[in-house]
Amino acid sequence: NSPRYEGQHRKSVQMFMREARSIAKLRHPNIVSVHQVFEENETAYMVLDLIHGRDLMDIIDDDDDSALLSPDQVREIVVKMLDAIDLVHRNDLLHRDISPDNILIDEFGEPILIDFGAAREQAANRSAALLTLRVIKDGYSPHEFYARGADQDTTSDLYVLAATLYHAISGERP
Repeated sequence: NSPRYEGQHRKSVQMFMREARSIAKLRHPNIVSVHQVFEENETAYMVLDLIHGRDLMDIIDDDDDSALLSPDQVREIVVKMLDAIDLVHRNDLLHRDISPDNILIDEFGEPILIDFGAAREQAANRSAALLTLRVIKDGYSPHEFYARGADQDTTSDLYVLAATLYHAISGERP
């Protein structure tokens, strides 16, 4: 609320709007859909699909043996996530926060990639302002997420997907 941060806040809102519009262009059955992006109350918002289901973390952590994922289910999730991430990358974006809690399994058993809050345009990712925006999840994040100014690219997203796969198969966080 401080006027001295008004310029930074405005830049953050503009960046959010630009990236939200980029994310809204992604049309894939395994990526949450963005229906509307707007500014109100001096901030910005995205209106997303409501997905009925559970996140992959809840399924992995469930003590009920009937909730365990079969090898075929894990393979199907990974194949669909790879296809979804490919679309993200072909649109010059990085998700940067793929993990079991950001993959929902809907009521039909389909995996849906959510939470693009850490997504960044790869071209803009090199800017000094964005270097301070780091999302780190211990056990999932690659080394470059921990190092200020380190290059992040498509392999960073593949690393976190592999860590998620490891957790889904072993039941243990990497």
